[in-house]
Amino acid sequence: MQLQNLRPRSDNGGQMDKVSYDVAVVGSGMGGLCAASLLAKSGYRVLVAERMPRIGGRCSTIDFKGFKCPTAAISPEIGATLEGVYRETGADFNVRPLQKVSFRIGGKTVHPGSGGIRNLMAETLSDNQEVERLFNAYKRAMRLSNPSRHISLRGWLNQYTDNQAVRGLFGSLITAVLLVNIDEVTAYDYFEYMKVGGKARAGYPPAGSLGFIEPLAKVVKANHGDVWTGAAVTKINVSDGVATGVTIKHDNDEISVESRAVISNTGPSRTVDLTSEQFFDRGYLKELRQNLKPVPMFWFHIQSDYPLIEDDAVMTCDTRRIVALFNPTRLCPELAPKGKHLMLAHGTLTSSLPPYNLEREIDLNLRDLEECLPGFNRHKNLLLVSTFQGDWPAGRSWPGLDMPQKTSIEYLYNVGDGARPPGMQGLPSCAASARLVADDIRNRIKLS
Repeated sequence: MQLQNLRPRSDNGGQMDKVSYDVAVVGSGMGGLCAASLLAKSGYRVLVAERMPRIGGRCSTIDFKGFKCPTAAISPEIGATLEGVYRETGADFNVRPLQKVSFRIGGKTVHPGSGGIRNLMAETLSDNQEVERLFNAYKRAMRLSNPSRHISLRGWLNQYTDNQAVRGLFGSLITAVLLVNIDEVTAYDYFEYMKVGGKARAGYPPAGSLGFIEPLAKVVKANHGDVWTGAAVTKINVSDGVATGVTIKHDNDEISVESRAVISNTGPSRTVDLTSEQFFDRGYLKELRQNLKPVPMFWFHIQSDYPLIEDDAVMTCDTRRIVALFNPTRLCPELAPKGKHLMLAHGTLTSSLPPYNLEREIDLNLRDLEECLPGFNRHKNLLLVSTFQGDWPAGRSWPGLDMPQKTSIEYLYNVGDGARPPGMQGLPSCAASARLVADDIRNRIKLS
């Protein structure tokens, strides 16, 4: 589907500088388009404004040398909130589920099977009593109340084992999904995720991330809404404590968009910048400054003439910085030129807190790749390195440190990974935040 750079037009063919919608959505990432499609399907006239020439944000695709390289998100979850939004709106949900996911532990490839986390613990611990002690503590935390937020997951593990391989196992699992390091997530927030969002299966979209998110934009357009690309929102307009619309810059022209609600998918900090701090409650601003901690990461896009790993995905528990390898062309050969293969390696930094020495961190990640991936040559196989930090992070905040969807300005909302519901992560968290916002708007703003 081709999305055009649409502009409002007046009846006489001249360009208008004012236009009205029920809801204006700033940004076309997963949260923004989920909210827009839910509202459009309910009869609201919605405008989605995207500053980039393509939709999707960090759930999009770059065509590079014939490869469909994801801008960030690569493996949507199946059978959870995300798929539910697609089903509710009628958007096409085309994802091929992962069949083979393995773990590299102690130099061995392990498939956990039906035993799950207990089998993985047994692979890392030689003492059966230690396995039972750790597994029983894990079961108690899953069955009863979560451990305290005043202890990291590393600190929680240290109560039951000092085994470095166990820390490597959990470190890989945590960073691959929650993005932060094992000492940067609280035990509470880890178990909250495992209970709420940690059971969904993942898959690869054969059309790539852009092809996966485009059906949501199609729903918006099919229900009398618009999706503008190359349209940068320069201001969120507020009057008497109420959001009243946005100002958009397209080429050298400004367009004033009046709306009854504004949904921002640009992250809570950017939402404040676009609006101006003067309109926000001081407590809200203090919470934002204290809570939000952007999460950095690397994607290493790797090309090859043959598959460098056999499984759909591998958790690399033996390395220091590479925590996961993804092999999308095993299930989706459409993502690479004929006869070629695409693999992605998830790389981490020493700390999620700046400042970063990116050149050094990239080199350390590539050294790990050369150690853990036989046949990998950075000069021959490395296709592209994607860096996520600052205003373009892997995640807009650490687990448990999100802002609410509602702001202190009436009818101004945040969606996406800076406004996640508790226990959720990744694309499902974006969809869940969008559903909460769409429900609130449908309850409060009635169509005439």
